[in-house]
Amino acid sequence: MVTILAVSTNYDFPIKWKRAWLSSLTSVTSVTVDVEVMNALLFPLVLGFLLALEHTALPKEFRMRGLYRILASGLTLVVIAFGLYMGYDVVRQALSTTAH
Repeated sequence: MVTILAVSTNYDFPIKWKRAWLSSLTSVTSVTVDVEVMNALLFPLVLGFLLALEHTALPKEFRMRGLYRILASGLTLVVIAFGLYMGYDVVRQALSTTAH
């Protein structure tokens, strides 16, 4: 007869902790909304760093040039502004509802 021992892995604790944390919450929807707000606030930071990285780290022959660079940078700045605005708006609304 073969006996199999249950060995706890390194991944066991974080998964059980997250499961306990999620089950203690009143609404998983609020966690989802919070994660999306965090993404909206961090996405502009990531895009800004990618633009800076493209401009400084790439060799000159691989960097964006001309109209393509203007369009890509402009659209990236629009997305950054929209993400910051939406993140700010959601946080502002959440703070105003909890204050009442």
